[in-house]
Amino acid sequence: CSAWLYLLFLHLVRKEFGITHILSIALIWVAAFILYYYFSIKDHPLKTSMNAYWLAADGFCPANPFRMEFYNFIWEKTKMIFGSLLSSGFIGMYLLPVLILMGVAHLMVTKQSGLLLLLLLPVIIHFILSSLRLYPFDNRLILYTIPHLLIISLFGLSFFIERINIISSALVFKL
Repeated sequence: CSAWLYLLFLHLVRKEFGITHILSIALIWVAAFILYYYFSIKDHPLKTSMNAYWLAADGFCPANPFRMEFYNFIWEKTKMIFGSLLSSGFIGMYLLPVLILMGVAHLMVTKQSGLLLLLLLPVIIHFILSSLRLYPFDNRLILYTIPHLLIISLFGLSFFIERINIISSALVFKL
């Protein structure tokens, strides 16, 4: 879904792909989803009990962004990702979020919004599905977010290194 939305973005913004190409990819994706839904989700015997489990475990994102519960959920899941899943002490809890913010800013400033969209869209879609109580956002079910976040943090690290090089070059030039 994310890749298709990215291709649609490229079609709408940059006209890189024809509409028939986009529609054929959408058709394949919809067919795959229907098959997956029919064989894996529809009438699953544990659906009710798993929904109750994840609801009790605070695995579903509150749907209303105008309520404090929504931001508490985001904060708790952010702490889980950086404190537990990326358990690397100071680096994981404090430095990585800063590098990710720098990476997002760098991708936006360098007009690489398509890449940023491709990296963040799976997480955004997952939050939406979680808000609809279709798929929890918790523990092992969010491990796929780590490569996305690390890639964005590398853009932030690259941005930081570029700035250090510019500053050091300016200082050397003045000396």
